[in-house]
Amino acid sequence: MRRTILAVAAALVAVGAVSAAPGVGATRDAAAALPPGNTVAQWNQIAEDKVAGSGAFQSEGLIYMAYASAAVYDAVVAIEGGFEPYGPAITAPAGASADAAVVEAAYRTLWASFPPSSCTPASPPTVYEFCLQVRPSLDASYAEALAAIPPGQAKTYPSPNLGRSMGCS
Repeated sequence: MRRTILAVAAALVAVGAVSAAPGVGATRDAAAALPPGNTVAQWNQIAEDKVAGSGAFQSEGLIYMAYASAAVYDAVVAIEGGFEPYGPAITAPAGASADAAVVEAAYRTLWASFPPSSCTPASPPTVYEFCLQVRPSLDASYAEALAAIPPGQAKTYPSPNLGRSMGCS
């Protein structure tokens, strides 16, 4: 029951986010500052910007948002506990950083959602131009987000490995 309620709530948030997000071709500079908020809110906004700007149909965009949200959710649950994960339960080692795991899970999921093969000159010009900028923009946001996390073992291991597991599952 709780999983169904969470899934419905996530879908409603994603629907509102995608429909209220900027239109095709509205991009943010790849070197721009991260959006305000905690790490989860930042990467949710980054995902919204990428999905809405990609020209994906609304239902397709919801799937991309759901993948990223589920990966982030599972990464946080693995570290913080207290809820049932969507995917296989993974227990994070002591000292893992939820922020680093969130960054890695969101980044890997979004990276996989926009493969280079999806950028074709046959796309509308604004979609094609946006598509060519998605990965460099994600790379810039990723580097900036990791730089904002204090240095230490939690930042370098095991958190990114945990996030990679969530982002690739």
